[in-house]
Amino acid sequence: MSLDMSTTVGFIGAGRLGASLAVAMSRCGYRVGAVHRRSASAADAVASRIPRVTATIDAQQIAGGCGIVFLTTGDAAIEPVVDALDWSSVYAVIHCSGATPVAALSAASDAGAAVAGFHPMQTFPDEHGDSRFEGVTVAIESESSELKAWLTGLADDLGAHHIYLSAEMRPAYHASAVMACGLLAGLVGLAAGMWEEMGLTREDGLRALSPLVSATAEQIGDLGIPAAITGPYVRGDVETVRAHLDATGRRGGDLFRAYAALALAQLPIAREQGNISKEEYATIEALLREVADPDKS
Repeated sequence: MSLDMSTTVGFIGAGRLGASLAVAMSRCGYRVGAVHRRSASAADAVASRIPRVTATIDAQQIAGGCGIVFLTTGDAAIEPVVDALDWSSVYAVIHCSGATPVAALSAASDAGAAVAGFHPMQTFPDEHGDSRFEGVTVAIESESSELKAWLTGLADDLGAHHIYLSAEMRPAYHASAVMACGLLAGLVGLAAGMWEEMGLTREDGLRALSPLVSATAEQIGDLGIPAAITGPYVRGDVETVRAHLDATGRRGGDLFRAYAALALAQLPIAREQGNISKEEYATIEALLREVADPDKS
């Protein structure tokens, strides 16, 4: 089979990412032929947004009727789903997990299918994220040169950047993504919780902090790192750091240590701006290390 935009593509587990990718690919001119969900009504809802597509609750119908299959289930379901299906008539099987190596698709490759990973470094909070691929980075892993080239073309058509991963690179790659997304959201939640020290609620804090978080994200994109970093760690404000440690200490040990550990880890990056003296740096580092890593203080 020669891969091009006319090759019939199917999606197994077309949830938030899968539905978004299926719609985006269809709009780019790819032939999306079938979408699968465990719920018939959910499958129909995705299919209603794509011309001439079949909705099904039978995953084998996708595996048996499409040339290329995207597996967009949760990470834990990838290998069990692949192992349960017959892939003898499929040219390529692609998962969209950031953490899972392509080796998880071995049942498909053993049946003769080319296999790959195609992971957009983007968050998809709902099934209508078909416009969220523009400008994002997509990580591609495959030993098939033809499939890798097709996926590279897909990334280009979606308006995305691309990188090539090996299995060994995935843990660092995915940890980076989680730090910048899930852990960042959790950090904002912790920051908003600090408002309870003022007699207010976490919701009050979120309302106040959300514009700040958005502006910071814009600065990162516009200015880069370290220029986008602001605050006491680029200015060398020792007494402000002491006050922060007092305040976070009142919230409890986990938050106290987390604040100090995060500040300590980013301190060398903040210093790159060149606004902090050696003395200020050493004092702040000692204050933070006493909390974050007392054995080395």
